[in-house]
Amino acid sequence: MRANYLKGRDREYYVMNRLRNEGAVLAKRSYGSKGPIDVLAVFPDCVRLIQVKKNGIRREELIALKKFASRITSDDIRVELWIFRGSGRNVSISVLNKHL
Repeated sequence: MRANYLKGRDREYYVMNRLRNEGAVLAKRSYGSKGPIDVLAVFPDCVRLIQVKKNGIRREELIALKKFASRITSDDIRVELWIFRGSGRNVSISVLNKHL
């Protein structure tokens, strides 16, 4: 179980470093998150709220995440789902805000 936590944490650190390289002023993890957001990234022109998963997301979680995203109406806030495929850094990124 601890190994899964460490792998998940490592993916979140990878996401934060990637976002900083893309220009994020702030990138923070939500430690031990059981909610919709694992990583918060603040850019000069937007905020990105990110859920990080490996190989997919359960249907119930996706429904809850989409419901959360639908409540975010600002064009400056993006709700994203990052799904890592396989053992490498191959990641699929989806923006869940319907208005964007």
